[in-house]
Amino acid sequence: MKGRGDGESVFVRAIGGKYASLGVGKLVGQSGSLRSVEYFDSPTSEPLVHNIGENNIEHVLLPEQTRIYHFDEATGAWEIGHLLKDSGESQLIQFPERNSKRLKCNSVFVRWELPIGDPTPFLASKISESPGFSDGRSAFVRSQVSQRAASMGMSALLACAVELEPHQIEVVRRILQDPVQRYLLADEVGLGKTIEAGVLIRQCVLDLKEDCTILVAVPAPLVSQWRAELSEKLLLRRHLDRSIHVISHDDHDQIRAILSKATMLVIDEAHHLIDLGIANAAGIYQDIARAAPLIERVLLLSATPALHNERGFLRMLHLLDPLTYPLDGEDSFRRKVESRQALAEIVAGLTTENVLFLDYVIDQLRRLFPEDELLLEHVAKLGAVVDTMPDESDPALIEAIDRLHDHLSEVYRLHRRILRHRRRNVSGVTPDRLGAEIVRYRSSDRAALTAAMEDWRFSESTKLDEAGSEALWADRAKTFWRVLDRVSQYPSSGAGIISFLAQQTGKISDKSRFEAVRRCLGRPGLFEDRADALIEALQPLISSSSQCIVFCSDAKTADLLANRIANRLGIVVDRHDPSSDLWRAFSYSIDRPILVCDRRAEEGLNLQGGNKVVVHYDVPFNPNRIEQRLGRADRYGSDQAVRSVVFACEDDPFEMAWVGYLGTALKVFDRSVASLQYLLESTMRGFALPLFVEGAEGLIDLTARSTGEHGEIEREISALD
Repeated sequence: MKGRGDGESVFVRAIGGKYASLGVGKLVGQSGSLRSVEYFDSPTSEPLVHNIGENNIEHVLLPEQTRIYHFDEATGAWEIGHLLKDSGESQLIQFPERNSKRLKCNSVFVRWELPIGDPTPFLASKISESPGFSDGRSAFVRSQVSQRAASMGMSALLACAVELEPHQIEVVRRILQDPVQRYLLADEVGLGKTIEAGVLIRQCVLDLKEDCTILVAVPAPLVSQWRAELSEKLLLRRHLDRSIHVISHDDHDQIRAILSKATMLVIDEAHHLIDLGIANAAGIYQDIARAAPLIERVLLLSATPALHNERGFLRMLHLLDPLTYPLDGEDSFRRKVESRQALAEIVAGLTTENVLFLDYVIDQLRRLFPEDELLLEHVAKLGAVVDTMPDESDPALIEAIDRLHDHLSEVYRLHRRILRHRRRNVSGVTPDRLGAEIVRYRSSDRAALTAAMEDWRFSESTKLDEAGSEALWADRAKTFWRVLDRVSQYPSSGAGIISFLAQQTGKISDKSRFEAVRRCLGRPGLFEDRADALIEALQPLISSSSQCIVFCSDAKTADLLANRIANRLGIVVDRHDPSSDLWRAFSYSIDRPILVCDRRAEEGLNLQGGNKVVVHYDVPFNPNRIEQRLGRADRYGSDQAVRSVVFACEDDPFEMAWVGYLGTALKVFDRSVASLQYLLESTMRGFALPLFVEGAEGLIDLTARSTGEHGEIEREISALD
């Protein structure tokens, strides 16, 4: 039996439509835009030929060790070999008895992907391989069967080039064993949500093969990173732009084009799209909300907590379950979150160590949930045990508390489709942070700027004390906050927006004093003194083979800083740029010691692994930005704890007090504070006026009331738990 058609044949594969599932065929002819593809089933049956559009097929090179069928004209018999190399129009094949041949594609046959219906004709024609191949495969097959059993049918776990952590496997198992695969992956920053989603995408491809259309919507700076992860770790390169489409949140037209045919929807950093929906009643969120109920598999990725963000959280849950969470149900949802907070405080006391005070906890639960009969039954059993005055280690006490805990967790959680892990509850995945080295230095230009700021602030607050309205107070406080934001950047590019404000008499009142602030922002020592301190601090880090990620808010300042470091230290310095992949050399080689980033790199990037140090050239008056910076290196896959280097000018009391708040009250350099996002945003929104009125003392007061076991920070953590 020979290949059909004139000329040379090549192997091809259909990339869409009803023939895609047939696997590899042989191109044997053409007519206009149609291509004749021959599919081989067995040596005892005639090949099947299908005509397929030229745009729906692709040439393929056969993998090594592909089983090859060949009819030997000399012996008049079929023989089976294994491919050594595919050169396109010819193939080098190894046959038994160490006999290798290079054959033209016309005389080489490869079975399609449909299973063998009846092996009898093969055996009758004596078409079989040597027992050596069977023996060699047996161990492999046994191993595969064992692995499939261990994976509990989750074949994607075996089809990825990544080793999952136990908490990630539990997430994948929970979703794949649910017939309704619609979930919010809400693990805290750095615990590997992207890998969890990637495995589920891989499973969708394995389940549906060419019939799947997967839409992955991500922030624009993360498109290339997602594509790289899907290609390298999930082995899905050939599916990209065919069945898997990674699209920026900003590309609304392309998202809409794919939504209608999507079989799986994945939205990374979903809260960003939710924010767009809140701001625009006719935006992309509404289109997704209309399409989502018709999509079989929906995954949302967001680490943002529900507390203090009830509206945004409700809109995410609406995409998963629109009937249970209608958009007009915000008030009832807010009450549910608030009652959950009260419940969290009660459950915090439900421990064996608190055995002498469990009567109070039991009374609270009875008062809050009088209609929950099963809960009351668990409470009664716990009460009976408590009445016996048990020891903390009493098995009956431990069992009664565990049963009550399980009931509360299952029945009163916000939504069973929210899967969330906290860093402190997942051991060994991300190492503890190593704190911060505070680099103090002096700067006469910074001292002059601080004096000018204080002169303007004090003058304005004194005037407003005499005759200022509430609106004027708020206006001046907002202006002062904008000045503080620009000053905190230590920019090389001068006053920036402050030059514009200097012309707005209604916002600054005392133009001459504000002009002094603007002039001081142009002093070269602001950047020069800071850059000198940074370069001096970098030298011992580089000598110890550390890789330093330098964060700098202002893009122009980051450009100048990268050049300054490279010239002064005589080393290669990478500069992050979302529009280019050149900076990725920093991630691939430990010989690239420094990556300089501006604000665009603060969210979503994966920079973990190795001995990483996060260097804060500036310290923004936004704790969530500090957390996001640290989260680039302190995340799943980090094999060493992440250190920080923070600069504090001793001539700036605002910066000294702010660094004290971050380190002492918030402890952001020692632990993740990702779950405190909305508390911190609320705190900063309401802090502009006290800071304007009190100056640096306002920051010192904030630190005092936020610090300690009963401070605002620890109380919020308790409420979230």
